[in-house]
Amino acid sequence: HLRLANTISEELQYMRTSLLPSLVRNIRENQGKADILRFFEIAKVYYPQEKELPKEIYKVAFATNTSFLDLKGIVEGLLSELRIDPSAGSGQAGYELRSAKIHIFSKNEVVDFVLNGSVFGSIGKLSTQLQHKNNLKTPVYLASFDLISLMSNAKTISQYKPINPYATIKLDLNVNTGKKS
Repeated sequence: HLRLANTISEELQYMRTSLLPSLVRNIRENQGKADILRFFEIAKVYYPQEKELPKEIYKVAFATNTSFLDLKGIVEGLLSELRIDPSAGSGQAGYELRSAKIHIFSKNEVVDFVLNGSVFGSIGKLSTQLQHKNNLKTPVYLASFDLISLMSNAKTISQYKPINPYATIKLDLNVNTGKKS
């Protein structure tokens, strides 16, 4: 985190470089109040730059205590609404999933979302060590995405798909009665 030189209070002395710690805190403070917890946050994070003010980047992050697949479904639903499609092959642009190594996540439950060769987000399971350190009773699954990357790759108009000029056959059933005509 970046430390501020002149702060109003000790609670506000650092600028965040990630939204995930606050989401982990929200899960911790709300565990026991509901069986299923799902949170999201959209805010700026700050990255240091030499001899300049910190770089401000908008992020969107998610947290849940359900499962990796549930969080992946939430993320894929968001990407679908933004019309950012998975790689369709045949030269069409789309995102793809790649295995990742991020220190706060369990090594076998973390993936990066990659579009045009660059990572625009990651999802994973909080490591067991951090789960215990934060006094979490259940596993926590987290995702973080660069909001500007999402918005710049979103499509406002869906892809045109022409109507099939031929009649659609929903069921083709042949019955053999055993009689010859």
